[in-house]
Amino acid sequence: NTHNKSLVVAENKKGIAVEKEREVRSQTFPQLKLAADYRYYAELPYQLLPLSVFNGPEGQFKEAQFGVPHNASVGLSFSLPLFNPSRKAMSDVASAGSEVAGLQTLQSGDQLFYDLSVHYFNAQVLRNQLAFADSNLANSRKLLRVVSQLREQGLARQIDVDQARLQMEQVSTQRDLAEGSYRQIINTIRWLAGIEQDTPLEAELQPEFDNPIPESDESSLERKIADARIRMVRAEWDALKRTRLPNVVATAQLNGVGLGYTGEPESFWKSYLHAYGGIQLQWPIYQGGRTNYQERQKYLEMENVLLERDMLSDKLSMQRTNIIIQMDSRRKAAGLALDRITQG
Repeated sequence: NTHNKSLVVAENKKGIAVEKEREVRSQTFPQLKLAADYRYYAELPYQLLPLSVFNGPEGQFKEAQFGVPHNASVGLSFSLPLFNPSRKAMSDVASAGSEVAGLQTLQSGDQLFYDLSVHYFNAQVLRNQLAFADSNLANSRKLLRVVSQLREQGLARQIDVDQARLQMEQVSTQRDLAEGSYRQIINTIRWLAGIEQDTPLEAELQPEFDNPIPESDESSLERKIADARIRMVRAEWDALKRTRLPNVVATAQLNGVGLGYTGEPESFWKSYLHAYGGIQLQWPIYQGGRTNYQERQKYLEMENVLLERDMLSDKLSMQRTNIIIQMDSRRKAAGLALDRITQG
C-alpha cells in the first residue's frame, strides 16, 4: 500500500488494462442470452385480406383482425465465434496495453523515488546553508554590538555602526529566503510521500555528497514502454486489416410462445415451442472507406511512436547531464558552507 495518490492512480490503470485483456479474451467464449416479452392487445392488429382468395375481384381487400389479446414469448439464444480473424490481433492489443500499464506503474514508482531523493538532497543543501546563515547572523550581531560599544567610546564612527547594521540585515534577509525555500521543499517532500503537511519532518544537517542521487531505471523503462506501445499499435493496425475478412458464428435459438384468450365462449392459453441451429457468415463488403481511413491513422500513429522512441536517448541523456550539473553546483555550495561553519 502507498500514500502517494499518483501511484494509486497508476495501479488502478494497470488493473483496468488487465481487466480489458480479460474482456477481450472472454469474447471467444460462448454467449447465452435470455429474452422474455408479454403483450396485451386491447385492440387486435388489422390485416388486409385480398378478396381474390374468396373468389372475389382482384385488387380489392377486406380488413380483418387476427390473433388473441394475450401474447407471451420466451427465447434462449446461443452463439459461439467459430472464426474471427481479428481475435488474435485484438488479444495482442490488450496484452500490449496491459504491459504498457504495468511498465508505467513501475515508472511512476521509480520517478517518485527519484523525485524524493532529489528534493531531499536539495533540502539537505538548504539546511546547511541555513546553518551557515545562522552562524553569519550570530557573528553579524556580535559585530554590531562591538562596533556600537566602540562608537559609544568614541573609537568608531556612526557610519561604521550603520554598515554593521546593514550587514546584519542583509544576512537576516538571506537567512529568511533560505528558510522559505527550505520549507517549500519540505512541504513538497511531504506531498510526494503522501503524508499530512503538519507531520514533523526535517532534513539531516550534514548530507553525504558522494552520491546524493540514486541511479534511475527511467531510461530502461522508457524504452520498454516505447517498445510495448509499438507492439500495441502494430497489433491494432493488424486488427484493422483483418476486419476486411469474414466472421463465422455458430448460432442456436429456443423460443417458447404463449397465446391466450379470455372471454366467451371459452378462455384458453396455448403454448408452442420452436428451435433452430445454424451457422452465420458476416462479411463487410463495403463500409464507405472507413477502414482505409483508420489504417492511415494507424500508419501515422506508428510513425509517431517510432520517432518518439528515437528521441528518448537524447532526451534522457540531456536530463541526466543537467541534473549532474545542478547537483555538482549545489554540492560545491553546500561543501563551502560546511567549511565556513567549521572554520567559524
